[in-house]
Amino acid sequence: MVVGRSPGWIDLLAIHKATGSACLVEVKIEVVDVGELQRQIRWYEREATRLARRFGATRFPVVCALVLLDSQGCARRLRENVGILSPSFPVRAGALEAWLADPAGMPHPQGLGLAMIDPMSRRRNWLRPTVLDGRRRPPRYEHYSDFMRRIARRRPR
Repeated sequence: MVVGRSPGWIDLLAIHKATGSACLVEVKIEVVDVGELQRQIRWYEREATRLARRFGATRFPVVCALVLLDSQGCARRLRENVGILSPSFPVRAGALEAWLADPAGMPHPQGLGLAMIDPMSRRRNWLRPTVLDGRRRPPRYEHYSDFMRRIARRRPR
């Protein structure tokens, strides 16, 4: 997607045709610059309505969510920036997952969502809470390279 001179690559835009709802998901494997991350997701949030309408969404606003790899590195950056991130991302993993499971029956989340994800998990509830949710369980991966090593071990040779 290009708006003016600003290119952006949306990771996932899902449209629920029955309700006209849309959800934009930005996936990150690490958090390097919190300010840049906030600017990026806010830009997507502003542009998502126009894009979602083009693909058939009729209900607004579009729910935007940031999904981070379930790693110690991401959890550490969230803890370090809790004062900035907590008010910026008020929709937590449980509310986001409930709405995604039933957009017609659940209240439309207001604000940006934040959750963690374990791509190797086979659990039905695929979104994981973050330290902003009060999560105490340690993340599954140390960092991105740990995740990639585990994937490599699972692949048949």
